[in-house]
Amino acid sequence: MSENAYVEALSRIPRGETRTYAEIAALAGRPAGARAAGRAVSCCPTDARTPWHRAVRADGALSIDPDRAQEQIERLRRESARPKTGESVARWSRRVGAAFVGSWRSRRYLPRDDPRVEAFDPLFVERFANEETALERHFAPFEADGAEHDASPARTPTKRAPEPRTTDAKSVPGTVTSRAATSRTAMPRAATPRSRDPRPRAVEAED
Repeated sequence: MSENAYVEALSRIPRGETRTYAEIAALAGRPAGARAAGRAVSCCPTDARTPWHRAVRADGALSIDPDRAQEQIERLRRESARPKTGESVARWSRRVGAAFVGSWRSRRYLPRDDPRVEAFDPLFVERFANEETALERHFAPFEADGAEHDASPARTPTKRAPEPRTTDAKSVPGTVTSRAATSRTAMPRAATPRSRDPRPRAVEAED
């Protein structure tokens, strides 16, 4: 399939919204072409009138090129797809008339009047007109307890019990190894007395 199909799909993204490369590929009729869609979007000139700026990565992030990302966020803010600089998420959602606000980081959504939306990163939000649209975009509601759970929670590392330390006798002043201590404290061997002949020695007679 020509890359033009992916570029043409960009014009089908509503103003004020964003789509991932996978969603753009689906719009182009090639659901498995997320990588191709990413390449096609990256080839669009920054100053082109094509709405390339409405394409985001799987986690809602902008372009990896800093200059291109700066142009992208400016365009998105002009279209009210992201809050203005210094604008809160709650105020932005009311201004654009969003019924629900989603967080790209967690892929969860909340009603715009929920105070927890203020914890959303302004660069990673998406607005929804209704709950059905949020679910169709593969966003899920927050848990009843209000805790935010990422799509792929981090694993808690298992702590290993510390191994017992062995004290090296050589490293402790004034301490000698057992072998050295044995050699220093060993008693000297007692001399084995020579056995004497029990028979009396003959005395030579004097002349």
